[in-house]
Amino acid sequence: GLGRTWYASADGGAFSTVDASTAGVHAPDRAEPVRLTGPVPGRSGRLLATGFGYQPERRRLQLAALEELLPGFGDVRRIGSAALDLCMVADGTLDAYAEYGTQEYDWAAGALIAEEAGVPVTRPASGDGTGEPDWMVAGDVDASALARARQAIA
Repeated sequence: GLGRTWYASADGGAFSTVDASTAGVHAPDRAEPVRLTGPVPGRSGRLLATGFGYQPERRRLQLAALEELLPGFGDVRRIGSAALDLCMVADGTLDAYAEYGTQEYDWAAGALIAEEAGVPVTRPASGDGTGEPDWMVAGDVDASALARARQAIA
């Protein structure tokens, strides 16, 4: 594992701790919590996290939408967990996250953590990523690129 724990409460801030025994770092075990403040604005080489659906047709649509989003970023990351992606935006490891068609249970906890870290978060209108798919977005994602990405999906 990553040896980290992320947590937040509504209006209580977002925090992370490191467990040195599992993270492989030289630090006191269960170090003091660090308050999260999101990514550094305007840094070069920004990283966008995303994910892809299991169905080939949805994946093709997601790839077309990703093409619209990528010019604003230096690279893309695919970690495999919407919640973890959102936590890593909250702690500044990643600069933004955008994924189409995830379920509410995939992102709900991570969205709270990112939001409590001061990251702008846009949740889908519906938590149902299958019947009513939409975008889950956190961080500085260009609104016009997202609008073009929405059109690529439509």
